[in-house]
Amino acid sequence: MSRHLALEISDSKLRFKVFSSGEPGTTHEIELHYRTAEERKQLLDDGLKSMLSDSSAFDEVSAGIVSKQSTLVPTSVFADSKAEDIYKLCFGATSDQHSSDYNRIPEHSLVNVYGQSNWIKSYFVLKFPRIVIQHSGSHLVRLALDSNNFKPKVTVALFDGYFHMTIVKHSKLEYYSSFDCENAEDVIYHLYFVLQQKEMVQETGSILLSAGSNQALAENVLQGLNRIADLKNYSKTVENDLHLKAQLLCV
Repeated sequence: MSRHLALEISDSKLRFKVFSSGEPGTTHEIELHYRTAEERKQLLDDGLKSMLSDSSAFDEVSAGIVSKQSTLVPTSVFADSKAEDIYKLCFGATSDQHSSDYNRIPEHSLVNVYGQSNWIKSYFVLKFPRIVIQHSGSHLVRLALDSNNFKPKVTVALFDGYFHMTIVKHSKLEYYSSFDCENAEDVIYHLYFVLQQKEMVQETGSILLSAGSNQALAENVLQGLNRIADLKNYSKTVENDLHLKAQLLCV
């Protein structure tokens, strides 16, 4: 029986789940609010020790770094530049505590350039030497494009204070971005506006909300979308921990 440990890490929270032969176990969560890097590392040491009896007993270990600063560029563009320059152009300069990194998505000729806190990668590489670390957006892009999607498919992944959104149509990535959000109305507004701009509002398609730890927000978004007449031809569903499940495609 294969065992896969999937982690999702930000500066404020770690969420993780063990998949046994693809079947998900319980989702665990460790809050990391208002801590220094060293305090966060100690909290993680204590929490993982209590929740994982043997941290070496996994066939695969993966992690998704949660950060709003993420942009996709074609492989051809990335080849003529540097991740640091692309990141600075999109989001400004990094700092002593933050740096830029990138993931190649070669099957779709894309590169995801993103920002991360330096302590995250250093901690998890030491903790799990064989870990595969990528940005959460890279996982979601692969998941969105994993199946044949002729009709529009919108995927919204809710995180604390923001969300990622992808749109796939005709098995091609049509849209990828992130937005700040404080409530369900923010999510609905941005989603509906983007569909309007893409002229997809009245098409037949699907909207998938990945709730994570934001189950109540996802349900409120779902209720609001169901009240929009222009989106009546879209099926709408909420799925827990889709961003963790998406990591099964990335190792």
